[in-house]
Amino acid sequence: MFYLKFDIVFLLINMVSRDKEHDSRIAIRLPSKERQQIEQLIDEGKFKNISQMIREAVTLFLSKEGQALQRFLEKQSEASA
Repeated sequence: MFYLKFDIVFLLINMVSRDKEHDSRIAIRLPSKERQQIEQLIDEGKFKNISQMIREAVTLFLSKEGQALQRFLEKQSEASA
């Protein structure tokens, strides 16, 4: 019986700790002022935690970069046509 309880608890912990969508870790260094600004946004309820804020910032940045790249490629295509 003990092993069954242990296995269930272990399984639940692994299910919670394994985030299939966010499976990569990156360590970054930020100036203290930027860290404080991030923590203020979290305190205001705009983000749940630092990871969520950083993920959303990276997603936004990559989206904008992708749009800029797409516009550049379209201009290159128009220029060569």
